[in-house]
Amino acid sequence: MSKKEKIVCAAVRFEKEHVRTGIESNINVLCVNYGDENIEEARFRFENNSYYFVNREIEGFITNKNRFVDQREAMKIALKANQISSVEEVAIRVSHHKSLGNTSTARVEASALVSMVELYLARELKPEDLY
Repeated sequence: MSKKEKIVCAAVRFEKEHVRTGIESNINVLCVNYGDENIEEARFRFENNSYYFVNREIEGFITNKNRFVDQREAMKIALKANQISSVEEVAIRVSHHKSLGNTSTARVEASALVSMVELYLARELKPEDLY
């Protein structure tokens, strides 16, 4: 039975290439946030290693299936796994708190909130969304 995929932690993927052979490989550095000391240390090591050069760095996340995913895919996974509140849950919760008993007012507020939250969730997942 396969478990539902979840986001485990933030990571930065260094896509690197060996100078002599041209062989490309990826190194994932786990972190709490993208300014983490682990990332700075890994970047320093690669920049000062004459055998490799870094083609690019990608901010992303590691899943419980040991898969590196970019921030957009991470947002979808986190939503499906209920690691962050879905748009509807947030809208209903806030509209209940703001409602003055007028159902049409509550619907308008909920609709406006859904629009705001959808804009938020359309962006990439950030470590602070989970922690």
